[in-house]
Amino acid sequence: MSVITALTAQNTQGVQDIQSLPAPFVAAQIQSIFTDIEVNVLKIGMLEREEIVITVAELLQSNQTIKNIVIDPVMFSKTGHQLLEDSAIESLRREILPFATILTPNTHEAAKLLGISAISNEEEML
Repeated sequence: MSVITALTAQNTQGVQDIQSLPAPFVAAQIQSIFTDIEVNVLKIGMLEREEIVITVAELLQSNQTIKNIVIDPVMFSKTGHQLLEDSAIESLRREILPFATILTPNTHEAAKLLGISAISNEEEML
């Protein structure tokens, strides 16, 4: 089951546009799934903006039965286009990351989450 938080117009050259979806619609998608099936594992990807981060965080806070939560903090496309607004990064860090069973940022995303300029070697990765 999937919940769409934003739509992207992109190709191998980059991201040309992002269309945000309203937070109440994202919440309705989540509720639709949770009222239909038992969710054992949850993967969180692109959240796009702070309002969506807060919407998902409220779900996580109200539903403590999900034991396995994978967070792939999709913040940048492969071509470097920012997919998570700067204003949402601290909310993601504070409201979503504590729920992670597994966190899978790439090095660019990990650096941004840590508040450092870059990760350039294996020691910094660790």
